Amino acid sequence: MGSIRSKYLQMRQPPITKYELKKTINDDTWNKIPNGDISCEIIVDNIIVGNINYRIGTGQIGIYWLEEKYRNRGLGKKVLLDIMNEINNYGTKECWAVSTQGHYFWSNVFNKSFRYKDPVHKSVTGMGYFINSDFANTYQIANN
Repeated sequence: MGSIRSKYLQMRQPPITKYELKKTINDDTWNKIPNGDISCEIIVDNIIVGNINYRIGTGQIGIYWLEEKYRNRGLGKKVLLDIMNEINNYGTKECWAVSTQGHYFWSNVFNKSFRYKDPVHKSVTGMGYFINSDFANTYQIANN
């Protein structure tokens, strides 16, 4: 009889390596940043499987979701790395998301590299997870 871990590995789906982001760009009227409010449909095999919204000038990651059958296959982490690199290349030094403490994704992604803060950012009163945006570049170099 196999262990629980071996049964999990047998059921695990292969990683998703190919996807595209279809962006809709608007002005960030809250922070007064032209073209600063970005929403991306996450597309795999011509199917919309998720969405991520972010503000490039502040590093705020808003709504981020993936259809359940596309989770735990590396897609969420890859999309987040792309977004973090874009935010860092824009010149914003931090990425953050308002979230509850212990959130499954934010508290575990990148080997628990996001840190919980309350408040998560000076512009909000809510708690959430925070990381320096240049982490994405460092992470990609270390994991290639």
